[in-house]
Amino acid sequence: MGKNHRLNKNREKDARGMILVSVLILTSILMIIGLSLLGASSSQLYLANSDVANVNATQVAEAGVEQSVKELNDSDSFAGYTTAQTLFSNKTQGTGSFTVSIADSTDDSNAKIITSVGKVYRYGQTKPISVKKIRVTVVGTSSNGYSVHT
Repeated sequence: MGKNHRLNKNREKDARGMILVSVLILTSILMIIGLSLLGASSSQLYLANSDVANVNATQVAEAGVEQSVKELNDSDSFAGYTTAQTLFSNKTQGTGSFTVSIADSTDDSNAKIITSVGKVYRYGQTKPISVKKIRVTVVGTSSNGYSVHT
């Protein structure tokens, strides 16, 4: 009876040891899965923020074009905005600004080429997180103003 009793105790210890090893393996597998999901979520957040910054920079550059067309319709001698014009500046969106240069077209004497550069910055930062450049040709019309050609 003493020998059988010892064998049963050893089997119980072995069973408890196997359960402990199984729990550790399962916990490790779940931790690896969790860390993988965390990494994927972080990547998706970075990509989404990058997309938003790119869209905002494009819209800021388009706003520069629109403002320049308005100014050209008021004064044919308008040469653009050489200093950055701030379109928005807040903690949610950051800061969006544009610069615009205007040149006469070599193809058409009534046309002007507007090049607008939109930049988006994190709020309070000086290095842009996205820069977009838009170039359009506007043509003077007989109705005393300019309209976008290309």
